[in-house]
Amino acid sequence: MLHRMGVDFYRPIGNSHSLPFLRASFTPFLPVPPFSTPQLKFLFPCLAFPFHIYQAGVFFWRRQATITSLFNANVCVCVCSVADCTPLLIQQYDGSGGFNRPWAEYKVGFGNPSDNYWLGNDLLSQLTANYRYKLRFDLQQNGTGNWYYAEHSWFRVRSEAYNYTLLVGGFSGNASHDAFGGHNGEKFTTIERDNDRLSSYNCAALIGGGFWWSNCGWCLVNAARSTGYFYWGGLSGGRDLQLSRMWLQCK
Repeated sequence: MLHRMGVDFYRPIGNSHSLPFLRASFTPFLPVPPFSTPQLKFLFPCLAFPFHIYQAGVFFWRRQATITSLFNANVCVCVCSVADCTPLLIQQYDGSGGFNRPWAEYKVGFGNPSDNYWLGNDLLSQLTANYRYKLRFDLQQNGTGNWYYAEHSWFRVRSEAYNYTLLVGGFSGNASHDAFGGHNGEKFTTIERDNDRLSSYNCAALIGGGFWWSNCGWCLVNAARSTGYFYWGGLSGGRDLQLSRMWLQCK
């Protein structure tokens, strides 16, 4: 997974089966010194690296790459043009279960971008620190299969010290109602860390997934379908969902 410029961390690019030339020899989470736009730099073990980087699955980056030896023949730095930006998937979920996870798993992320997936709250916090991205929801309605979208022109997740507090606004889209806007200012809640506004129960435990729950709210895209709460409140033609996706998009 490659991120936009100005971020000094990265994760492995896709799965090993999608990028066999990186199998076994790819080393994730190597730090990168600060750099300026319009370049993205990341370190990886030297190997036969293609000039176009392809990410299989739901999202991808393709950039012209220049490879330069850094310290020795075993470590390289790749410099990639980021004149434009491909959306970055941060959530995908079909409501089938498996999102009712503890704080530590939401912190680092889990799942697979081709299936049910959460990017990770630490990465979200670092990526959104300067409001450089807008947020988009793609919502597939249950029963009809129709797709709706909602966008928020400003989106930030604060650090873990602030319990990943959500800051969001600037709604647009055809999803009829700004269900997510009502969660603005809320802290993240998981099954064992209750930060929602209800004193009588934990929304994550009730609904079946961690999220920025309030009381519990109208944007229930991380809920388990079996609870009856997997929905986007106010969606035209019926609120229940078949699939939810959340993306970071460049402004």
